[in-house]
Amino acid sequence: MSSRGWCGHDDPRGEAAAGGEAAAIIYIGCDPGATGAIAALDEQGRYLWLCDIQPSFPYLRERLQAEVMQAHEDSLLATIEMQHAFPGMQVKSTWALAEGYAYCRYLLESLYIPYQTVTAPKWQREMCGTLPKDRKQRKAAIGEWARRRWPQAELTGPRGRLLDGRSDALVIAEWGRLRNLGDSIRQNDAAVAAEEA
Repeated sequence: MSSRGWCGHDDPRGEAAAGGEAAAIIYIGCDPGATGAIAALDEQGRYLWLCDIQPSFPYLRERLQAEVMQAHEDSLLATIEMQHAFPGMQVKSTWALAEGYAYCRYLLESLYIPYQTVTAPKWQREMCGTLPKDRKQRKAAIGEWARRRWPQAELTGPRGRLLDGRSDALVIAEWGRLRNLGDSIRQNDAAVAAEEA
């Protein structure tokens, strides 16, 4: 599945059952890596919730199922970061990557939640601009971007260490939201800066 279309949904904007008005949409962002997470934003980009993937497989299905049951006329649309193994990766890391990616896709498809995929370089570049090449510094910069955008989201562990899967999931959800609304993604930085001023 490329980053150009939604899987399992003809029109991701949706129409309400009555009156022909566009349905409200909940945007799901999935970072399926070994330390990945799933996050949810409302149609205005406000933080709803997030959850780590690996320790929470059963809980995640219950959470998303509850969202589907509660949504009624609302729509849920998801964006998953595409994953693939790299030369030199350890078997354990490769397995965790594949397991998280497969689980996210299974979870969404089993609940009939439409989704699209996007590569990490694409969403990172379009949402956060130029980032450091060093992986640790890049993750820290994305984490800071997410912290400014959603200060209420819990993005660090008990000792203050960044839980980068959470910040990634939030920014992926925001990328999907802006893409679906047809907004210019890079204009989002100006909007966030204006809110903070």
